[in-house]
Amino acid sequence: MTGTPTEAQFETGPTDRARAWLLRLCTVVGLLASLYYFSWWGQGGRILSPLLALVLMIAAIYHWSQLFGSWLIYASAGRRRPAPPVPPEKRPTVDVFVTACGEDPQLVERALRAVVRMRGPHNSWLLDDGADPCLARLAERLGAGYLTRSGSRDLKAGNINAALPRTEADVVAIFDVDHVPEPEFLERSLGYFADPKIGFVQVMLSFSNAGKTWFARAAAESCFDFFNPTSMGMDRLGSATLIGSNALIRREALESIGGYRPGLAEDLATSIALHAAGWESAYVAEPLAPGLAPADVSAWFTQQLKWARGVFEVLLVDYRRYFGKLSWGQRVSYAVRMTYYWAGLVCALHMIFTAGILIGGERVAVVDLQQSLWQLLPLTS
Repeated sequence: MTGTPTEAQFETGPTDRARAWLLRLCTVVGLLASLYYFSWWGQGGRILSPLLALVLMIAAIYHWSQLFGSWLIYASAGRRRPAPPVPPEKRPTVDVFVTACGEDPQLVERALRAVVRMRGPHNSWLLDDGADPCLARLAERLGAGYLTRSGSRDLKAGNINAALPRTEADVVAIFDVDHVPEPEFLERSLGYFADPKIGFVQVMLSFSNAGKTWFARAAAESCFDFFNPTSMGMDRLGSATLIGSNALIRREALESIGGYRPGLAEDLATSIALHAAGWESAYVAEPLAPGLAPADVSAWFTQQLKWARGVFEVLLVDYRRYFGKLSWGQRVSYAVRMTYYWAGLVCALHMIFTAGILIGGERVAVVDLQQSLWQLLPLTS
């Protein structure tokens, strides 16, 4: 079932084509500037310390793989055509899961009420890992099903997997409790499942509280790159990924990999397993179910730390295991995403490299600092 989306699946008007060519030109210019900078350091025995040479080599390798991998994804970006309307007789059945575990009941009610009101036939379910009687009554009052389980093994992934054998629809849609879907959510996303090769559809994440505090705005804007050009480019490379909420998954596809994959980055682990199993994906770049961005520093750091640890775990375990079953576009896309959180460490190494030259002087490198800055200028411009 592997394959790459065809050009016809994306909107490719004159503006999109011009933008793509501009991005490709910038990528070539960036590559030349990078080669100019790093090759300069390797000429004429400028670096005398083997340790500093190793630090520069690590920084260079990461720079090329992350920066140019990202640019490749940007250059591939194109907006996918809207989902085709599905005739009633071919419309897949849908179970919508709202996962909860101890959140504010008002937050849960806000999400569940919106899920129930989505247009199109579907069954709404509240998956409550907190077994809260108040939420059970809420689900009954809103006309949704209520499912709970004993224990909380594998957290969200276990919650979803426990609900799968107790439901039976063709497609499962998943929402976190802070995301509120628009009435047309299913109409704008379900049609992609007319293609039997599509295993899952991910709808763009956006944030409704970005204007309430400066930190929420900053947290939301830090995600714009990923949820727009990066995800659109990954989609075109056949590697759109699940992001935890606003997702629709074909039940057959999920069952083919043994269910939702547990872990700190369960969405990413599930995505790579589905792609490795041959299923294709689609990304809908429309804000159809806005959620809540972290509102303070503590919440943001907790979120980022969880993501960083989870992504690193998937890189070490799943990426190595599934590498041979992925297309080259998927390999590049996953490698870029899974090494994103190394940026801070590599920047620190580059700073150590510069400090080492300043402190060590001619004992570690034969170079003039001013000259090195001129060499760096094209790369940073």
